[in-house]
Amino acid sequence: MGYKLAAINGDTLAVPQLVLTHLTQTDGDTIRAALYILQTHDTDPRTMARALALPSIEAAKRTLQYWAGAGLLVSERGAAPAPAAEPARVDLASVAHDPYVAVLCQEAQSIFGKTLSRSEMQRLVGLYLNDGWQPDVILLCCAEVTRLGRGTLARLDPAVHHRRRDPPAGPLAGGRR
Repeated sequence: MGYKLAAINGDTLAVPQLVLTHLTQTDGDTIRAALYILQTHDTDPRTMARALALPSIEAAKRTLQYWAGAGLLVSERGAAPAPAAEPARVDLASVAHDPYVAVLCQEAQSIFGKTLSRSEMQRLVGLYLNDGWQPDVILLCCAEVTRLGRGTLARLDPAVHHRRRDPPAGPLAGGRR
């Protein structure tokens, strides 16, 4: 018994090719979140979690992070975040589907010439997700720290924050999202 597409007698929704290319790369909740965002333009994690019956608000935040990393969403963070007493820990399992996180960790390990520990990866991913730095800028700072002979991740935070205070000039200078 075959099927054919029924006549569409209602509203339609344009879905970007970007979402379709991620169908096999992510789970159903993440795809449902993308469709919800496209339909409603709502990116509030609380209402998303409620409307999509997600297990938690954190699950909605993870879907938002995923789609921001994939390029469907743009971060609204304009101002620098308030400094925290202790850097927020990133749950690496929750961001495993973000394509930029995997590339960021792999390339940083190549630059430093060693396998990064879990806490080092959390610090690296935190610069991207919590502090809003683009992965290419983080990797540029990793290369600079290594070039200066201080090839540890502990020297990366000061290098990135120095870049915030004294950004280089020019169109290829990079920066925050």
